[in-house]
Amino acid sequence: MSPAYQIGEDEILVMVNRESPIQNLTLPEVQGLFAGQGDAAVWVYASGVDSQWVFDQAVMEGRSVTSFARVATSLQEMSDTLNSDPSAIGILPKHWAAGNLRAVYSVGVFPVLAITNGEPQGAARTVLGCLHSK
Repeated sequence: MSPAYQIGEDEILVMVNRESPIQNLTLPEVQGLFAGQGDAAVWVYASGVDSQWVFDQAVMEGRSVTSFARVATSLQEMSDTLNSDPSAIGILPKHWAAGNLRAVYSVGVFPVLAITNGEPQGAARTVLGCLHSK
């Protein structure tokens, strides 16, 4: 088993463009939008991306995301899309919430982990020690 070190935490948010008519959402409303109910252009990440996994577990609770969802290949692509498309809705960590974005639902605050192959050595051990102690 690989060692894991908590080096911080981040809030996962459902975000829209500030020009979107979508406002603060409830859990059932978020589930509905991401299941394809409504006119929003749903954006997700590929399965296996940490933010998507957290969203699927905490929000969708076993429900499927619409098959019409578009897939962002990176956090940068998700941010760029949400910043430029008033009809888009997607998931971003809070530290990516910049520009023309508005949070409409908080999925929750989750740990940020550094996972290593074996015990870290040298500079990696020093950096992880500093980050882990905060």
